[in-house]
Amino acid sequence: WITCKWAQTSDGNIETSKGDSPWISCKESQQLVHEERGCVDAIVVGVGTVIADNPTLTVRGATKYRTPVRVVIDPALRTPLHSNVLNGDAPTLIAHVEGADTTAFCGHEVFALPINNGVMNLKPLFRHLSKAYNATNVLAEGGATLFEHIFSQNLANELWIFTAAHRSILPPRVNMNTLVDSLTTTLIDEQPSGVDSVTRLLVTPLIP
Repeated sequence: WITCKWAQTSDGNIETSKGDSPWISCKESQQLVHEERGCVDAIVVGVGTVIADNPTLTVRGATKYRTPVRVVIDPALRTPLHSNVLNGDAPTLIAHVEGADTTAFCGHEVFALPINNGVMNLKPLFRHLSKAYNATNVLAEGGATLFEHIFSQNLANELWIFTAAHRSILPPRVNMNTLVDSLTTTLIDEQPSGVDSVTRLLVTPLIP
C-alpha cells in the first residue's frame, strides 16, 4: 500500500524559496506526519529532497510501532555521504539505476533498478521492500518528480495532502493540484489540522 504524502500551498506548490523554512505545513500537521511514520514500514523520498532538505526521515515525538526503512530514489547516486539518511539511526536503502558506480556507498544498502523507456522502473523496488524488509505499508514523501513517476507507473494507492492557507511566492515547477486532477480519486476524509487543511484521497488505478 503506497501513500503519497506532501504539504503544499493553496496554489499547489510544494517547494519553498531558498533560505526559507522547509516547512510549508504547521506544527500540528508535522506531528500528524510523525504519528503516521510510526505506523508505516518504509519512507521513500527522491534524492532532490535529500539534497535540498537533508531530512532524517525518522519518527520523532510519536509512538513508533516499528522503525521504518528509509529509501532514497537516487538514479545517479548523488546522495551526499554526510546526509542524515545515512546516519545509522534507521535502516536505509539507496535505489539507483543499473550500472551506476556504487563504490562510494560501500557499507550501505543499495538496490539497482532497470530503466524502461528512459524512466527508472520503481515496481521492482516495492517488490524488494516487501520481500526483503517486510514493508507492505509505504509512505512516499516527495518531491514532485518522485510523485510524477509513482503516478505515471500507476503505483499510488492513497494521497495524503496537507494544504496551507497561503499561496506561494514562486510559480510551482510542478502544480500538484493539476497533478491530482489528472488522477481518478475518491475523497476519504477532509479535516483541519491547525491552520492547514488535510485531505485523504483513494486513487483508482488505471486499467492497462
